Amino acid sequence: MKRYAATLALLGLAAALGLYLVLVENPRERAKSERRERESRVVALDEHEITALELATAKGRLVLERGEGEVWRVTHPIAVPADEGTVRRMLTQLTTLSVIRPVKGIEDFSAVGLTEPAVRVVARHAKGETAVAFGDDNPTGAGVYVLRDDQQVFLTAAGAKSTFELTLSDVRRKEFLEFDPQAVTKVVITAPGQTLRLARREPGWALDDPPRPANPDKVASLLSRLRALRAMAFFDTPDQRAAVRLDSAARVRIELTAGDRPVGVAFHGARDGGLYAKTGQDALFRVAEDLLAEMPLDASALRDMRLARVASEDVRDLEVELPTGGYRVTRKANAWEVNGHPLAAPSSDRIDALIRAVAALKGDSVAAESLSGVPPTALDKPAARLRLRGEDDRLLATVTIGARVGERRYAHADAQGPVFLVKGDVVDQIPDRASLDGVSKPGP
Repeated sequence: MKRYAATLALLGLAAALGLYLVLVENPRERAKSERRERESRVVALDEHEITALELATAKGRLVLERGEGEVWRVTHPIAVPADEGTVRRMLTQLTTLSVIRPVKGIEDFSAVGLTEPAVRVVARHAKGETAVAFGDDNPTGAGVYVLRDDQQVFLTAAGAKSTFELTLSDVRRKEFLEFDPQAVTKVVITAPGQTLRLARREPGWALDDPPRPANPDKVASLLSRLRALRAMAFFDTPDQRAAVRLDSAARVRIELTAGDRPVGVAFHGARDGGLYAKTGQDALFRVAEDLLAEMPLDASALRDMRLARVASEDVRDLEVELPTGGYRVTRKANAWEVNGHPLAAPSSDRIDALIRAVAALKGDSVAAESLSGVPPTALDKPAARLRLRGEDDRLLATVTIGARVGERRYAHADAQGPVFLVKGDVVDQIPDRASLDGVSKPGP
């Protein structure tokens, strides 16, 4: 037993040392580290502790408060939503405001611009208020003087003051339309002489009168642009609104139904050449002049111009009819077969490319809304007809490509129309049967 005594003593000493480190030394070091961290910052606050901010600058007094759901609002001089990004920048700047060095021996605060500070920030929190005031820049350009509410003066980062030199327009939220694009079920676009209606239906978005599919990407783009609309200037008072000489008639009026809530905005020109958005009797905003030009707002921009609304990966069978003859290919595993014979890789790749091209084929314009609206010679002798089938031989689409008209060709995929004009070289992408000679010979 004696021969283990030294080992046991060492183990006991190690355990005691470990216990000392855990219970005494580590907390002491953490406390020192936390104290150094506090001393390196002007304000010993965390962002989540701050419930309100008050800014006093030469530009005026602003008050912002954290509300339900952690949403910030401006509460003075008016009550409006705050810009979350701007609030986050202020909170981060305030709570990480670094001490370059303490400044001692200042008897006259006016000498460093702190008697009447250019910027004063008050942070409210559960324990009360914490204030800092920003004065002049240091003569050497090394920083800016800042006064804490315990009357201590420090030198902090030169750019810190500008974070808080903000106006009401700077701190308020610029987006002024509140809705969830995914909840929108109806859109009505009214312009002089026309009204366009869109509805979200089971297959997707559709245009009314006459009914025709709408391009889901274009509708999504329109809703996203509306949701992201940003005001360049605000007109909060009757006098401010009256000073803007709006055109009496709106250029475009857009009404949405988002769930059971209507959302509307009207865009007006004005005598000053600007573009303005109205969302109610007392809500007027200036927006970018080129805004309307960037939005899909008419039927030609919003309708779905695809001929075959299919996914290329769903196509299991393709039947091709050409003036020189026809053929039918069927997908087996990862290759294509003609009459039970697998195509060689190059020919199989050509069929894959053709199906992708047909699935993506779009009209450049609408020749007519029905087949009767084009000359009989446009489609009576097709340059190509392609039938795309899916699982269980289900017909997915039939695309007919007709006669040339200039650099375009007539084409349609529905027996009732519409008839589109597509690029004339689309037929050149269709291989004929003779060009698929690389058929692998079947095994014995």
